[in-house]
Amino acid sequence: MAGALSRRGCIKIRGPQLRELLDSKCNILFDCDGVIWEGEKAIPGAIEVVSLLKNQGKNVFFVTNNCTRPRDSYMQKFTRLGFTDVQKRDIFSSAYCSAVYLRDFANLQGKVFVIGGDGVYKELREAGVPFVESEPETPGMTISDCPLHSDVKAVLVAYDEDFNFLKLAKACCYLRDSECLFIASDPDPWHPVRGGRVTPGSGSLTAALETATNRKATVMGKPSRFMFECITSQCGADAAQSLMVGDRLETDILFGANCGLSTVLTLTGVSTIEEAQANLESDSPAKQNAVPDYVVDSIGPTVINEKLAAGSHLVDETGNVKGSINSKEPAPMEKPNIEDRSSEYVVQFFNDVDGHKSQRKNKQLTKRAARVEYWFINSVDQYD
Repeated sequence: MAGALSRRGCIKIRGPQLRELLDSKCNILFDCDGVIWEGEKAIPGAIEVVSLLKNQGKNVFFVTNNCTRPRDSYMQKFTRLGFTDVQKRDIFSSAYCSAVYLRDFANLQGKVFVIGGDGVYKELREAGVPFVESEPETPGMTISDCPLHSDVKAVLVAYDEDFNFLKLAKACCYLRDSECLFIASDPDPWHPVRGGRVTPGSGSLTAALETATNRKATVMGKPSRFMFECITSQCGADAAQSLMVGDRLETDILFGANCGLSTVLTLTGVSTIEEAQANLESDSPAKQNAVPDYVVDSIGPTVINEKLAAGSHLVDETGNVKGSINSKEPAPMEKPNIEDRSSEYVVQFFNDVDGHKSQRKNKQLTKRAARVEYWFINSVDQYD
């Protein structure tokens, strides 16, 4: 970009600057939870973001440490929430990347013992990676009398709501063999759930096994570089032409830094700008690596403004419609209370303008819609 943005760390940017940043990159990587959606609701404007970037010919990838569902299930969720431009090959979850690693990189010569849920099992099955099938446990069975499989050559730890002591003990026994691989889907220590509560993540289960075995797991998900290596091996993405957008400093932003990507922290999820500033001012190299290049309130409204700006070719720098349209000037509009303006207001306003443009019953209406676009863009850039 032509000098408008520089990589000083933790720079708060808004509409025009984020649009410039997005335009400068060929590959855009998004985390999902807290960035693209929150639970069963898309972040306002996220659908338009993805559609716009795809229409511009950008490579858009979704990189998530959530290993609870396979990519087919992610596709169903994208469709359910209204994303029509996403394809299965765009999705790189920690479960999928774990299966790819075991199939293509580890040269596994045996089965995988899994601590994890259906999302992991389904990705392993689809990749053709053999694993020990989940077995019902006999009441009263202990590690002293339970069966173990002699052909287990890897242990994969992921999010597991049915985690128990016997699973931990079995994994410990398998990992006594130094040739047995120790893989973790992701290092997330916890995940937010409804009502302000949290649930332990894959990282907490991995930590228990690391303590019990005195071994360190090889991590597949963010902030490990492997997830990006998985993307580059399949899609040929260049780090210098890539941007990572996430909501969590210790995973998303650190992942981007580890891979040499530009990074954007969006404040619609877990981490706050205060935490990012604290990392920037910290003497700890580890925390300094988890500092975003840029910070935005949300990815949504900014790119909706980009869609509005696409109509600005209809007006000149003074707001007058280009060409000769002889009609009366539109009545002046009352500016909204900027403090009360929400992303929903932005979406509704865009829909209203789109409605005017689609009707276009006469030249006066065309001129009015164009000037509405011009006024709104400048209002947002001035007050946001």
